[in-house]
Parts: sequence; C-alpha cells; structure tokens
Amino acid sequence: SATGDASRTDAATRATAGEQPLYITSIAGGGPVVRFADANDGLSIQTLAKNPRAHYSFYVLVYVALGQESNGTLLSAQSGSGGFVIQPCRAGDVMRVFFSGNTAVTMAAVCGWQVLAVVADNTAGTLTVYRDGIAVGSGAYTSDGSNDTAWLLGSSAGFSTGLRFDLTEVQLYDLADSAATVAARSACLRARWNLEA
Repeated sequence: SATGDASRTDAATRATAGEQPLYITSIAGGGPVVRFADANDGLSIQTLAKNPRAHYSFYVLVYVALGQESNGTLLSAQSGSGGFVIQPCRAGDVMRVFFSGNTAVTMAAVCGWQVLAVVADNTAGTLTVYRDGIAVGSGAYTSDGSNDTAWLLGSSAGFSTGLRFDLTEVQLYDLADSAATVAARSACLRARWNLEA
C-alpha cells in the first residue's frame, strides 16, 4: 500500500505523497509492479520493527536498472540487524548487505529482474545472501534489537537515499530457510510473475 490503510497494521506505507512509489499496472512481460522511480521514494513496514527476530528469511523480487548515478538503499531491515545497500549497476559495482556491528557481506551487483534473499540464522550465527536461489555471500551474524525501527523499502522518510527499482513481491518468514528451501521459494517467485531476466 503506497497510500496506507489505517485498518491494516502490516501495510507498507509512506505519508508524504511526493515520496510514494508508483503503482504500475502493466510492464513488458508482466506486472503489476511498484516502481521506486526517484531517490526519495520509499515505504515503511512498521510492524516488522516490534522485536528482533532470532531467525528470518526475507525475499524480494526486484528489477534493478542500469545507469544509476549514486548509491542507494533497496531494503533496510532493522538497521542494527541487517539490510541491503545496493550500489548502481555499473562495471565494478557491488551489492552490500550490512548487519549487526556494521559488518558486511559484499558481492558483485547484477542488473535486471532477480530474487534477492537474506537468511539470518541466529543459532548458527550466520547471515547468507542469495540471488535467484544461489548463495552469493555469507558472514557471521548476531541478532541485535538496539536499533529497532521500521523496515524500509527504498528511502527513509524525508531523505533521498533510495535506489531506483521495480518491486513485485516481498516475503518474510520467521525461519532460517535451508539452501534447498531458498532455491524452491526463489524459483516459485520467478515462475509466478514470469518476468524476463
């Protein structure tokens, strides 16, 4: 919900009209999508900020475009416990996932439609990042609720820190999914939306 629905507590919302992403009903190869067209576009998911999660598996099916001029945020998930910072899609760019203690997992950025997944396992003490069901990076992880703020898609309210991207679906599970489960969920997302690479 870009405009918000007071009857729901799990909606992704943004109060300022000029900071709301666009709802696009049709795109080449599929749709609809939520389009974060400007660096100040963003949505907050307030209910994901209530407590630090011992485990979580977070999936987003997104299109990251070429030619972006500055760094930007795709997902910020409890700033003390994890999130995405994805730099522009140009030669040598990286995707960075930061988490507790500002440590980071870094891997090459890829443009186009992709399922990005983060699996945080507090029992094993690991955070693993997947792209289209394939692990692309991992590091040590400890759940940290010290910065328990709303999870964000795109920019924080009042700032211009967001990446420009299209979003079709977000999934969150309070589980540490296995590699096989990540592969299956990622394939299901791609098949359901039938979007080109």
